[in-house]
Amino acid sequence: MSKRTCVVCGSTLSGRGRRLYCSPACSLVERECECCGKVDLIQRKRIGRPYCSQGCAKISNGLKMRVEFVSMDCQFCGVTFDLYPSQATPRRKFCSKTCAGFGRPIDGRPSKIANDAISVFAESFQGRMEPELRVGRFSVDLALPDLTIAIELNGVYWHSLPAMIEKDKRKMAVLRSEGWHPVIVTIHKDSTPELLASEIASAVSAFVAQGVPTCRHS
Repeated sequence: MSKRTCVVCGSTLSGRGRRLYCSPACSLVERECECCGKVDLIQRKRIGRPYCSQGCAKISNGLKMRVEFVSMDCQFCGVTFDLYPSQATPRRKFCSKTCAGFGRPIDGRPSKIANDAISVFAESFQGRMEPELRVGRFSVDLALPDLTIAIELNGVYWHSLPAMIEKDKRKMAVLRSEGWHPVIVTIHKDSTPELLASEIASAVSAFVAQGVPTCRHS
């Protein structure tokens, strides 16, 4: 078996394998981004990559190619971001996948933040809960059958679209005709599961204080 040594410091490497370095200190090297000047540590095998991020690579390559970027405002968080002209289509409305999915129903089910808010609310609510309860042809994000309260957690962007507004009107009409009291909690860009759970609890307390008639939904 041939003796292997670190290609940087010459220390003997133990064990089998294809390692070239004896430690992270030898495998990492400082790199200064050619676009923004940020200095970070990268693996030596990646020393040929001159940029710290894809954003810097796009900016630098765009300048080299003399491409004029198109600036757009994210429809959810409001941040201005740059795109290549070919990417700036009418369907592109968000700066990231996170913003695109924030508060948007997934295949008819609540979004992740809505599910997280329901979980937080469930920790303190002392009563019967039924997430995703079917009422007619609609599904309610969170139903409290003993209080006849139907809670909907709606993303501020998605539920401002004309098609969703009409659908929400039909849904509210069906809920009221079935004896439910709809409560809408809006998900904003600064919303957190804890904040949404608090808003749900406040709305439920307000209904109870008003003496809303209750019944048992099976």
